[in-house]
Amino acid sequence: MTSESQNYILRLATPEDKGGILRLLREFFCKDEPTCDSLKIVSAENPVNHALEDYCMKYFDDGVTVVAFHNENIIAMCLAGITERGKLDNFHCSDEMFLKTATFLGYVDQQADSFKQFPECDKALVINVVTVDTLYRGRGLASRLIQKTIELGKERGCGFVTAQCTNHFSALAMKKLGFQLHYSLDYADYKVDGKVVFRTKPPHEAVTVYSKKI
Repeated sequence: MTSESQNYILRLATPEDKGGILRLLREFFCKDEPTCDSLKIVSAENPVNHALEDYCMKYFDDGVTVVAFHNENIIAMCLAGITERGKLDNFHCSDEMFLKTATFLGYVDQQADSFKQFPECDKALVINVVTVDTLYRGRGLASRLIQKTIELGKERGCGFVTAQCTNHFSALAMKKLGFQLHYSLDYADYKVDGKVVFRTKPPHEAVTVYSKKI
């Protein structure tokens, strides 16, 4: 699958793309993601967190991740996967700092329970990470990547697509594409032992879950 316009090439990711994908994660996503930024999981002193990267890449082998190229460099991507009703997430995290985020995301997934919104569907497309190189933002690349990923999911028999949005701007992108909000949790309301875990910066005030029939 290849799509080309404005000198950008969108195509299905291959194992050979993993290096470029990790570069994009490290340079842009890991720095922008509100929960990780709140906990300083990635910093100048510790620029790489392998547990975070493993979480982002956990669906890669499902074969529905789409990347965008410009001048032979990956400039944007939509990391996605496929899940089925009743399937448990077996992601194991041994990193103490990222474990807080992984536990939070697992809690949100359980509370949102997207399959309840679509009782007729047993297979879903999960959008895990969408990120764009800052030099190429504002050009509609994120929307195009999501749309291409949805096409792949539909071809693979997914009945709906769902996305956890920890980032305010990701939520806006989902709304623009016709996704419906069905779960929201303010970061200030998520506490462990009575203490707020994530003190995020504006405008990132809540995690949201958006879904759409496909």
